[in-house]
Amino acid sequence: MKSVTPEQARQVLDFLRDGILPTLQYAGYDTVQAAISRSERVHKLQQAVRPLITEFLNPNPYKDEKKNPNHEFNYTTEHLPRVEEQAVKQLAGLGLTAQPILVPLTGKQEQGADGMMALPYLADLGRKMGIDNPTRSGYAEVTNRVLTALNNSHRFYKYRKAKVDSDHLRLNDEVASLIEKLESESTIPAQPGIIRFHLLPISTGAVYAGYSPRNARTDALLSGNLPLGSAHTGCILLSWTRRLEKWEQRLIDCSADECRLENGEWLGCLYFHFGGDKLRLDVCDAGNALASTGSPVAYLDARPS
Repeated sequence: MKSVTPEQARQVLDFLRDGILPTLQYAGYDTVQAAISRSERVHKLQQAVRPLITEFLNPNPYKDEKKNPNHEFNYTTEHLPRVEEQAVKQLAGLGLTAQPILVPLTGKQEQGADGMMALPYLADLGRKMGIDNPTRSGYAEVTNRVLTALNNSHRFYKYRKAKVDSDHLRLNDEVASLIEKLESESTIPAQPGIIRFHLLPISTGAVYAGYSPRNARTDALLSGNLPLGSAHTGCILLSWTRRLEKWEQRLIDCSADECRLENGEWLGCLYFHFGGDKLRLDVCDAGNALASTGSPVAYLDARPS
């Protein structure tokens, strides 16, 4: 996303001066001071104003890329393991010997999420696997290690056109920057012998059912949340093995991924689905909305003030 220019910043300040300042002046100093001194009221105002500003600016050029979801493709959260068990299963599946440390990022369950889930720090996975720059140049290699683990734990098939190397798979730049920021600001420092996991409410497809992958990714980022790529989604499937075990369950677009298609353009993304008694990985057009798919998202927006 491009930075705001000085002229655009001036226009925003003029808008706030002409549109917001008169309202505050009318309310009076004591009223305004009393309101902003209560953090819970400020947080509530932020949550109310953000979607209004987002709608006003309308910065998502892909918002019309969606279809009515086909509810014959569904899933339940009945067999979602406890978060501690998720982290242990992911490390075991990856063949990594380390102590899992859960780092909560939110203060509540988010409406629409499947439940609380454990997402491993990519920095920690990269360090433990000996892979440099796991959110950038090393992302495809980390994803390959996750897919190898899925191949060992599931009946798994990767289509030939779903190429997982640095020439064909990368993490969206804005998503990579957000992950790097979240991990660098961790309250638990990196240590030998541990792998940190963010503890977050996550939807694995229901919230963005019917959206094109790039529409889901853009909407999630604009909402202050984290769309997930194939490395994190694969880790979830390592621990939540019942999420994709039959054809009727909603397919999962990894919307944070960017894949180079056969025409050379980075306009694809990986997706997981089930068919022929196997968990399968394929590549799709990120602008294609399907009624049977959905993109995973981790909610950061519910963070306590």
